[in-house]
Amino acid sequence: MCTTTNPPKEKVYPAEVKELLERGNSGDPTAVPELKKMFTENPELAAALGDLVRHAEQALLTLAAGESFTAREAIAHQVAQLRDRLARTAASELEKLLVDRVAVSWVEVYFGDVELAHQLLHGAGDAPASRAAARRLDRAHARYLAAVKALATVQKLLRPAPSAVDLALRGVPEGPAVRRGRGRTARPASATSGVPVMN
Repeated sequence: MCTTTNPPKEKVYPAEVKELLERGNSGDPTAVPELKKMFTENPELAAALGDLVRHAEQALLTLAAGESFTAREAIAHQVAQLRDRLARTAASELEKLLVDRVAVSWVEVYFGDVELAHQLLHGAGDAPASRAAARRLDRAHARYLAAVKALATVQKLLRPAPSAVDLALRGVPEGPAVRRGRGRTARPASATSGVPVMN
């Protein structure tokens, strides 16, 4: 017998919450104390509205896809897959922060590639717009490489180095004997003399 699991229902907020958010959005300073209290009581709402990584990603998706929801969803899918692959090796909070930086920079740098290609395709290779696109791409590429390098460095530093016992138990693979001269084969070094024994 097949059973289905209903997805959890989204939290429904009272009308007062919407009104308070609108007051805050309109710049009403008297809403600040109430906003602080509301976000303390509803941390999930603060996490959704204050997620700058998501805001940055959404802005870049809008820039890259324009009005095409097809392109937007396809790119968003690629970003999510990249983030998931990188997150599998992220054990610390710092690594997770850098994974987000790499994912956002990935969108930025490859959108820069598309933008520059678009300029060149329309024959504006030496126009000011093309030069500006090339500069934006260079800066985005530098940020992307810096994020990748930072993630790799942090992961290397946070991984424990193998102990002397681990190295000893790992062993050294033995390769084939190496011939030295005609009819003479070098054997492994003697444990007592430390000098290769020759035939």
